[in-house]
Amino acid sequence: MFGGVLGPLFLMIGLKTANAMSVSIWLNLELAATAILGVLIFKDHLDRFAIIGVILTLCAGIIASAQESSSGLVSGVFILLACISWGFDNHFTAIIDGVSPQTITFVKGIVGALQI
Repeated sequence: MFGGVLGPLFLMIGLKTANAMSVSIWLNLELAATAILGVLIFKDHLDRFAIIGVILTLCAGIIASAQESSSGLVSGVFILLACISWGFDNHFTAIIDGVSPQTITFVKGIVGALQI
């Protein structure tokens, strides 16, 4: 439901008015969403470097958002909702498969990059 329905739906809505540069940065928020959901809900632990990575990813999203008009910011919210959906999907898949959410996010990123 999260990864196959809600995530793509939110992404398509978000792509309507945002420019490609902003969307490419915002999609990195899947990493932050997976990490934050892991800490808040799934009781994961983040080390110092993981926290720095999440903070820098969030800062990049904010910087990209600053260049957008109000319609671009609305698109950013939908992209963020898509990333949160995929973050839940990463954790639920990890529970089912017995693989860490970080590994799933990494593999999905590699496969997605190869499709471009």
